Amino acid sequence: MRVETDVGEGFLKALGNPEGPHVLASEWVGSQLADLLSIPTLDFTLVQVDSSAELPMKDAGHARPGAAFISRLDEGLSWGGAARQLAHVVNKQHLSAIVVLDTWIRNRDRFCAAPARRNPDNVWLSRKDVRGRGVRVMAIDHTHCFADGTQLTTAMAGIAVVKDERVYGLFPEFAAYLGKADMQAACARLAAVPKDRIVAAIETIPQEWEVAGNVRKAWMELLVQRAAYVAETLVQKVFP
Repeated sequence: MRVETDVGEGFLKALGNPEGPHVLASEWVGSQLADLLSIPTLDFTLVQVDSSAELPMKDAGHARPGAAFISRLDEGLSWGGAARQLAHVVNKQHLSAIVVLDTWIRNRDRFCAAPARRNPDNVWLSRKDVRGRGVRVMAIDHTHCFADGTQLTTAMAGIAVVKDERVYGLFPEFAAYLGKADMQAACARLAAVPKDRIVAAIETIPQEWEVAGNVRKAWMELLVQRAAYVAETLVQKVFP
């Protein structure tokens, strides 16, 4: 829902949503991992929804009290999928980095070839602090990473998941703007992500989002092991 705060407008994702609390955990962790790879995202944080708040959900019902994810309203637009728009992106190196991020976190909710999924609205084109017709690409909405919007379980640390060979986030329209050196640099950043930063991202998940301790441990194992796998193999897959 779109909300007004004491520091401006934002978009709130709260308890009580029809997909359950685990999508909030995926959003929180995925957004932090984008930061670790230096990929621009909307400003985000956690807030507490008060029990006295009457906040209507888009589809039905109201937000439940407790921790919620919020991102700052930004001046810009969703990409929408038109190739001509990408010519105006001022940070084209981050198109390669988004592919690295999405492959690491298995994000089907931007682009995946098999099974087919295409959602260019999750690529944000920000006009903030950009001159003329320029736009800055940002990665947004990570609710369907890791488990595709379903319940997170210990199965996410299985070898088939860790070594999932699919490339995610690689829209065909990105191809003309991908650089091998840019992708190598993003993979190098991925390989260098400190384990303690991954652990911190998982440990800061609020308890009311109902991610059990054994699931958190499996999540950490997935991210550490898959980071090494993707960093080693992705460039060769994209630039054979």
